[in-house]
Amino acid sequence: MKVKRQKTNKRHISVYTHSFGFREPYQVLVDGNFIAVALQMRTDVRDALPKVLTGTARPMTTSCVQAELRALGPDFTGASLNAKRFERRRCAHTHSPVPAAECIRQIIGESNQHNYCVATQDQALRSDLRKIPGTPLIYINRSVVILEPPSAATMAKIQEMEIAKTLPQSFEVSILNKPEPLAPEPSKRKKKAKGPNPLSVKKKRTDAEAAGSKKAKKKKTKKKTDELEEGGEQGDTGTSVSVGEAATQKPNKMREDGPGSPSVVEVEPPQVAQEALSTLTKKRPRPLEDNDEALEGEKTVDGEPAGEKKKKKRKRRKKTKSEDS
Repeated sequence: MKVKRQKTNKRHISVYTHSFGFREPYQVLVDGNFIAVALQMRTDVRDALPKVLTGTARPMTTSCVQAELRALGPDFTGASLNAKRFERRRCAHTHSPVPAAECIRQIIGESNQHNYCVATQDQALRSDLRKIPGTPLIYINRSVVILEPPSAATMAKIQEMEIAKTLPQSFEVSILNKPEPLAPEPSKRKKKAKGPNPLSVKKKRTDAEAAGSKKAKKKKTKKKTDELEEGGEQGDTGTSVSVGEAATQKPNKMREDGPGSPSVVEVEPPQVAQEALSTLTKKRPRPLEDNDEALEGEKTVDGEPAGEKKKKKRKRRKKTKSEDS
């Protein structure tokens, strides 16, 4: 077999395998004419069919085919003997055989349900089987076994099957035709009160830390109360002015606006400040030193004690200092 013919046969048989579910070994119904022509051309049917179908094949006959070959006479004895070597397929004509073509038509039916291939030389039978989609046909032409290309009915069936794949299935149609249930209204969720940000919340103190903070607060309050009491004792009025501040405080100047009023008015320091100044200016008596006591008993040349003379000098110095200030 030529390579080109083998490729075409493989392409044709792949159409049947992918679209109609043909599987190996392929079942081939052989009639009496095909067996007789193969014997005349000296071709072995068992070897030729697997090459044409590019796979294993099972040649089969029926009781009607064998009965027809026996009825044709002694010229077809060799063909009838070869037909007996093939597998016999059961038919419904065991008691009253019918012509082989009619028997094969009944086996194939309207849709070739059992996926049979038909090998025949009868042109009328082949023209009838071309109308049935999915039926491979085989014949012999000048000692060459030929597989016919798929018929128009077969190609139309394939196209119809491809379109049907895109359409929705029966169970899908029932689901699509069902009325859609009304969607329930979404329930409004109540907003829950959110807690504070955990990063902004202070850490909880332990019992020891809380006790320490309370003690510190108590100490601070005591200090404040003591300071307020000391300020009240120093001044009769509510002003808490220290002695040093009162001494160094200068008379404030206040500006008043209005008709008949002086532009600048000098404010005298309060009485508390004056008393503080007087206390600063007064000098405490200097305590006697050891040298003064020792010198009290001694006398100078003039007749005065040396200690009294030094005291007089100190008094003079103090007077000069007070006058300068």
